[in-house]
Amino acid sequence: MNFIDAAGVVAESGEFLIDDSLARDARQIVMDIVAAYDALAPDWANAPDWAQWCAIDAGGVQCWYDGEPNVRIGACAWISQDERYVIYRKINLSLGIDWRLCKWQRP
Repeated sequence: MNFIDAAGVVAESGEFLIDDSLARDARQIVMDIVAAYDALAPDWANAPDWAQWCAIDAGGVQCWYDGEPNVRIGACAWISQDERYVIYRKINLSLGIDWRLCKWQRP
């Protein structure tokens, strides 16, 4: 489970003991961010057969990777040890989306 999955679980299971509009607003913000991350998830039907990972870099470039991509210190992009990747699409990352959390492994 990553941070976004955990935030979704907390937001969906939160119960309010009193009528707290601030807590309801915060819950909605968390749920909106989780939905924004979910919308970025790759469509594995479009993936090359060899692709095992998908990730989005700071510039909004989403790529398929054979090996697990990682972030190098000071870099704004994902790097795969085997360097085998192909660009999937270019997207606009919404404000509040941390590109370093945009990495998925093929199910």
